[in-house]
Amino acid sequence: MEKGEIAKVATAVNRWLSYQILCGREPLLCEGYLGHPIAEYLIHKHSGRLETEFTHPVLKSPKSGRPYQIDYVLLSKNKKEIEIVIECKWITNKAYNRQRILDDILRLECVHIPGRHVKRFLLVAAHKGDFQKRFADLTKNMGPGKPRKDFTRRFLRFSKTTPERTVKPYLAKKPFKSHYKDFSDSFNKSPVPKTFKTKLVARRWGDNISVYIWEIMSVGNRSTFNP
Repeated sequence: MEKGEIAKVATAVNRWLSYQILCGREPLLCEGYLGHPIAEYLIHKHSGRLETEFTHPVLKSPKSGRPYQIDYVLLSKNKKEIEIVIECKWITNKAYNRQRILDDILRLECVHIPGRHVKRFLLVAAHKGDFQKRFADLTKNMGPGKPRKDFTRRFLRFSKTTPERTVKPYLAKKPFKSHYKDFSDSFNKSPVPKTFKTKLVARRWGDNISVYIWEIMSVGNRSTFNP
């Protein structure tokens, strides 16, 4: 897929959601429902195969049953190796779990395959009001008598003027440190990257719908730690 095409995925999703709402299908909207425009666009633009619900190549869950899976994976045409992975989220008017936000980001960062440059993207869509209240503007309680601090904005930027953010989990203090430990514990004590980066690569607004896409990136000489 050519450079810049991922931004057009945001446009495709935004316009498709607008059409679905116009047709009265808003009650059906969910994360799974976003697959239609994403799959159609990617199949049209990517020469390799598109896989859905692809088993994570690195993380292993300690629990029995279905392994953790990635929403969408684009494979190379000839060798059928992972080239692009995409996770998508639909935010509703209900409270959104903060741990899920960090888990999604770290699960993407952990699609780290030595010797291969895998592009990893997080797509989040919602009504504008729900997007701001339930996702972008989430804060964290720091304890009695202390002011609340940004949560989502600690990991993701929302402005094209300053799109990149560098996150250093190994320097995290309480109570943020516990979120990294919870992630590690949920994947059989999986190590966490000491540092990673995120970059806002697309945002589309239309008909009161927000669609944002971030690229999740590992740093050079990537190293990990056990929180």
